[in-house]
Amino acid sequence: MELADDDIKSAYELAKKLGVDENKIKLACKLADEMGYLPLALSQACAYIKENKSEISDYLKLFKNKKNQRKYTLPPVRERKDYPFTVDTTWSISVDKIKEKCSHGHYLLNLCAFMAPERIPIELIKKGHRHLYGEGSEIFSDDIILNEAKSSLLRYSLVDYNNKMLSVHRLVQLVTRNNIDDELSVWIRSLIKTVDAILPQDPYIKK
Repeated sequence: MELADDDIKSAYELAKKLGVDENKIKLACKLADEMGYLPLALSQACAYIKENKSEISDYLKLFKNKKNQRKYTLPPVRERKDYPFTVDTTWSISVDKIKEKCSHGHYLLNLCAFMAPERIPIELIKKGHRHLYGEGSEIFSDDIILNEAKSSLLRYSLVDYNNKMLSVHRLVQLVTRNNIDDELSVWIRSLIKTVDAILPQDPYIKK
């Protein structure tokens, strides 16, 4: 099988990020191939391997096993139908660890899945935290807990953070919503109440 230049570049970028020696470059390429050379999935795999000091071979085995376990119910993606399935698998591997080490991080990811993907105003949400669903009020009322939650997602490359705002890839949002056990309407209603509490009220509108 001949690889496109971009695919080869993705594989070697993964190897470079992991700092592997020449003996493991082929293994990195094998992992990249297993993931369809999808940059988002490779970024999450790289973050997991570095955070947990795992071997590439161990992650590859974990990825294959997890992929076989998952039940795929995601809608197709126009560009590449296998994209959600690959991200679903890397997402699941990372979230399993986050649940184990920082459950608040899992909540924050769920919350972000219902917002616009870019420039999520964390500091602004704090002002209406009393209306958040579940443990949201606890998380957003304590800066230490909130920072731990945010850091756990950053370490596993599930979000980006810049200028006090979070950004989440749309596919990560899609997979996250697909894996939420609660009624989605519960999350949506709580966010509407939160936004309503944050925005300035029109003095001419009576509630």
